[in-house]
Amino acid sequence: MQLLTLFDTLMTKHNVTYFMYSGTLIGSYRHHGMIPWDDDIDVILSKNLKGRLKQTFSNVSTDYKLYINPTCGGKLFLSRSKLFPRHPWSYPFLDLFFYGENATHIWDTCPHYKKEFCYPKSIVFPLRRRPFENLSLWAPHDTRAVISKTYKPDECVSSGYNHSIEQRIKWIQVQCSRLYSLHPFVTRKNVNGGCNETLVYKGNI
Repeated sequence: MQLLTLFDTLMTKHNVTYFMYSGTLIGSYRHHGMIPWDDDIDVILSKNLKGRLKQTFSNVSTDYKLYINPTCGGKLFLSRSKLFPRHPWSYPFLDLFFYGENATHIWDTCPHYKKEFCYPKSIVFPLRRRPFENLSLWAPHDTRAVISKTYKPDECVSSGYNHSIEQRIKWIQVQCSRLYSLHPFVTRKNVNGGCNETLVYKGNI
């Protein structure tokens, strides 16, 4: 959580808007934290903020490095970690994504994601804070609607990629209900027009 805590602190301090994305957003929605079988953190921010992001991290301790890919996202990682042989970053890292936008929608600027990962602004903004481990991070205001555009919230799917070694792996998909006895999951109850979320594991809150 070191990288994520630093990122949230700096983005908040410098008024740079970001929000949880992809597996990290699913983790917040289903587990109030990391998906138990996930191995990286995903956040997204406007492509127009790349310059401010670089400037912000240029003034941070040399313990951290920021890599921005010209066409698809970037990474925030620890400078003391050994770089991958074929990549200019190391693990663990914070996976950075960027979105483009028009008057009604935002979309992932990665060429191979932009069609599938496209969302109406009406379900994203205004952002709100959601629990993630011991932190409270920015998320779309209708988190389930955003997740449902690309994923099935009630199906648990392992990653098809191991980020610690940068290699594809076999993925597995099961109904999340089959895992309730193995991992903590969030339950929801409508209360006075709102929704009360409770993290439950084996019947314990």
